[in-house]
Amino acid sequence: MEMRICSKCGEEKPATKEFFRSTKTKNGDWKIWYVCKSCLRKYQKQWVTSNEEHFKEYQKQWTVTNKESVKEYQKQWELSNKEHRGKYREDNKERIAMRNKKYRKINEDKLRAQRKEYCGINKEKVAQSKKIYRINNMEKSLETLRRYRKNNKVKIKEAHRKWRKGNPEKVSEYGRKRRTIRRKLSATLTSKQWEKCKEYFNYSCAYCGKSSPLERDHFIALTNNGEYSRDNIIPACRICNASKSNREFSVWYPKYRHYSKKREKKILDYLNYKNGVQQFSFI
Repeated sequence: MEMRICSKCGEEKPATKEFFRSTKTKNGDWKIWYVCKSCLRKYQKQWVTSNEEHFKEYQKQWTVTNKESVKEYQKQWELSNKEHRGKYREDNKERIAMRNKKYRKINEDKLRAQRKEYCGINKEKVAQSKKIYRINNMEKSLETLRRYRKNNKVKIKEAHRKWRKGNPEKVSEYGRKRRTIRRKLSATLTSKQWEKCKEYFNYSCAYCGKSSPLERDHFIALTNNGEYSRDNIIPACRICNASKSNREFSVWYPKYRHYSKKREKKILDYLNYKNGVQQFSFI
C-alpha cells in the first residue's frame, strides 16, 4: 500500500481517501492531497473560531439560498435519527426550553406577525385544532380561562363595553332571548329568519311603514307569554313598539294613528292568523 507523509503534522499514513482529502481531476482521476483529514479539520475549526462573524453570515446566506436542500436534508436526517433526536431532547430539556424562551423573547414581534398571518389563512383549521385541544384538555383550558379572567378583569370589561357599543342590535337580541328563556318560553328565532322577516316587510316597520331603525317586536307580548320565535316576531320602529307596549294587537292597532287595513292584513298573513287564530308554525 502506498504511504504518504502529511505536510502539516509529518505523520506517515496510507495514501487513501480515508486518511487524506481527495479531489477529482478533469481526466476523471482522483488526486490525493498532501494534508491529512485530521489536520484539515483542525485548520477549519481554527479558521471558524477566528472568523466567527464572517462564517455565521456565510452560513446564513447559504441556508437562505439553499432553503429546499436544507429542508430536505433535515427531513432525511430526522427520519434516520429518530432515536438519537429523542434522546438528545430528553437529555437537554432545560437547555432547549431556555433556548426557545430566549428566541421567542428576541423575535416576539416576528412570531406574532407569523402567527397572525397563519391564523388568517387557516381559519377553519385553527378553529378545529383549538376545539380538539379544549375537548382533550378540558380542565387545563378552564383553569387557563379562569386565570386569564382573574388577571385581566379591566381589559375584559372594556372589551365587553366596546362590543356592546358596536353591536346594539345583537345586545338587544340576546336580552330578549334571555328574558324569554327565563320565562320558560320558546326562543328559536334565527338571524336568517329575522332577515327574511324584514325582507317580507320591505325593511320597514310593519305597523307604520316607515324605514326607521327596526326592533324585534313580540306580536303577543312577552309578559303575555309570547314566544321569541318566527311566528311571533315582526319588525317595528321604536315609536310603534313603545306605543304598542304589552297590549293586544286587535285592541291597540285599529285605534292607532298609523293604522292601515293593508298593513294589518300583511301582518296577519305573515303570522298565518285566520279569524283571530294562528293556524300553524312555519319552519
